[in-house]
Amino acid sequence: GRRLQEEVRIPGVMPPVPDLGLDAVDAVGGGEVLFSLPKDVFSESLGPIQHGDLLSSRGVVVKRNQDLLAAFHPVSTNDAGLDAVQVLPTGEILFSVESNVVINSSLTLSRGDILSDKGRIYLSHQELMANFHPTVTNYDLGVAGLHVLPSGEVWFGVEEGFTDAVLGVIIMDAELAVAQRHA
Repeated sequence: GRRLQEEVRIPGVMPPVPDLGLDAVDAVGGGEVLFSLPKDVFSESLGPIQHGDLLSSRGVVVKRNQDLLAAFHPVSTNDAGLDAVQVLPTGEILFSVESNVVINSSLTLSRGDILSDKGRIYLSHQELMANFHPTVTNYDLGVAGLHVLPSGEVWFGVEEGFTDAVLGVIIMDAELAVAQRHA
């Protein structure tokens, strides 16, 4: 079979480059793959593409990063990046960002939170890490990937490795699981 990278070419990116790399990735069925890029690029057919935009292997921008975050009403409209993504059967898009996003004086979205395009924190970093025992506490490890199983159990990877007091060394991008979520 063909490599995933060959499936997700961006039309009109100039100059043509063989491998832009991938960041967030979700296969949504029918052969379509949703993804983000690790850096900004320019496409002659799609215009500027930010590293936080959600793209489709069908050659379209699904949602700009600002649209993913719009329901939170952030102070800034800067691109916050996109590190993990999953579209739920309901159409709700779960995602994580590369950099923290200030909403107001009492709320900042963390790169370790799983967010929803509906304007809610699906799981906070503290909730994700509740079943683990990092030796360094109060530190945001980021979310590198996520998958919500039909049972509600959440699997995720962290941007940075850490040492767990019970499990030992956890490397970055290792798959971790949390207990079933009852939303």
